[in-house]
Amino acid sequence: MTTEPAQRASPDWLDLRWAADAEARDRGAADLLERLVSHLRGPGRDQGPVRIVDVGAGTGANRRYLSPRLPVEQEWVCVDHDRELLDHPRHDGARRIHCGLADLPAAVAGLGGPADPAAVVVANAVLDVLTTADLAALADCVAATGGLALLSLSVTGQVRWEPSDPVDDVLARAFDDHQRRDGRPGPDAPTVLTGMLQERGLRVVAARTPWDLPGPDGRHRELLVRWLQERVGDAAGQEPASAEALREWQARRAPQMESGALRVRVDHVDLLVLGRDVADGAQRGA
Repeated sequence: MTTEPAQRASPDWLDLRWAADAEARDRGAADLLERLVSHLRGPGRDQGPVRIVDVGAGTGANRRYLSPRLPVEQEWVCVDHDRELLDHPRHDGARRIHCGLADLPAAVAGLGGPADPAAVVVANAVLDVLTTADLAALADCVAATGGLALLSLSVTGQVRWEPSDPVDDVLARAFDDHQRRDGRPGPDAPTVLTGMLQERGLRVVAARTPWDLPGPDGRHRELLVRWLQERVGDAAGQEPASAEALREWQARRAPQMESGALRVRVDHVDLLVLGRDVADGAQRGA
C-alpha cells in the first residue's frame, strides 16, 4: 500500500481468497485473537467502543472477518490508497481515509494516542508489497495509536509443493526477486517490521497461518489455479531467461491440479502487537 502502488489489488482476487484466508486465520491465529480480546476487555480498560484502524482495507475482508469475532463495540476506520476500493459497500458505516502509508501517521493522529487504550491497528495481506519506508510509517502509526495491532496473512516466501519438481526452486527465486523489486523487503517484511516495532518498545507475538490448497475436499481449487498463474507470470516477468522453463513447469502442474494430485502449502504469518504496558508486564513477570 504505497501512494503510487506497483499493482492494484483487484476486487475479484480479494473475494477469491476470502474463504482460504478465513480458514487459515481460524486454524492458526485463534490464540492471537483471543489474547487481543482479553487485553481489550482487561482490568482498567475503557468499556467504550474499540476504534479499529484497518490499513489497506481493500474490499473490507478484514472487517468482515474480525467484526463477528470481536465481542466489543466497534468503530471502524478504513484506510486505503485506492479510492475505488474504499467505495466498496462493505465499508458502509465506517470512516474512510484515502491515503498512502507515507501519510498514514498524520492521517490517524487525531484518532487516538497512547492515552486511548481502545485503539487497534489491523492489516490483512499487506506487508509484502510495502517498502521499508512504508513499514516504518506503519510502525509509527501502531506506536502512536497505543501499540495494539493485529497484522494478518503476510507471506514469508516459504512454499511447499507435493509432489515436488526441480523447477520449484527457480520459481521461488524469481518470484521472491519480484517481491523484492525496487528495494522492498518482500517476504522478509514481517521480520523487518517486527524489528521496527520492537525498537519502538512494543512486543510482537507471531503465529503461522498457511494456506493449504486446494483443501481436503477440493475447495479453493479456483484460488490455486489463479494463484499459480499469477505467480508464474510475475516470476517470468522478473526473470525472462527462465520464462520457458516456468511455462513448461506450469504445463506439468496443470494435469496434477486437474486430477487433485497437487498439494501446496503457502506459508503466512500473523503478528499480534501488544502495547508498552503489556510488554512491561511480561518482562516483570519473566
